[in-house]
Amino acid sequence: MSVGFNVTVNGEKITIKAGDSVETIKGKFGDNAELIFQNVDENEDGKINENELEKLKTNLQNNNYTVELAEDGRTPKRAFNSAIQTMRNRYDKTTLEGYFKGEDSDLHTIQRGDNLYGIAKQSLQDEGLPADARSINDRIAQIANINGINDVNNIRVGTKIKIKLTEAGVAKVKASANNSAQAFSGTSSD
Repeated sequence: MSVGFNVTVNGEKITIKAGDSVETIKGKFGDNAELIFQNVDENEDGKINENELEKLKTNLQNNNYTVELAEDGRTPKRAFNSAIQTMRNRYDKTTLEGYFKGEDSDLHTIQRGDNLYGIAKQSLQDEGLPADARSINDRIAQIANINGINDVNNIRVGTKIKIKLTEAGVAKVKASANNSAQAFSGTSSD
């Protein structure tokens, strides 16, 4: 079964799944198509693969579209958490902790309305690193790993978490062509 999701466009519910034609789907979005499909068809084959599907989903959510139940039966939040937990397991916790600031003054206290996407994005921007979807998702996975977060959609108000890279961490990401997954990948300690 292909992985996919539903989205409502101009009052019509459409299903988008891996293998669909980019041009066919674009046609349903009218004037918003170019913005929503920006940087989605990376391999330029005219079809949406699973990785491109995730980018499209992020673009839709960033443009205030509601993405509904995935075809695999998981809600988008559960699917996102599952993907982040898989990404999280790529990292060695001890290695990561060496590149994240741990002083109390550097910790972020979760406030009402906070979510890890926004926290990760702001953290990357503050460090002068790209805040594209890949980088944000990698940072969420890293934050989940070093802080022992098992559900990235459910963070408790008042919890203090590590979110900031040290100067050496920022330099390591920049030296890896701004790819933090490449900079910090390793065998998981979990």
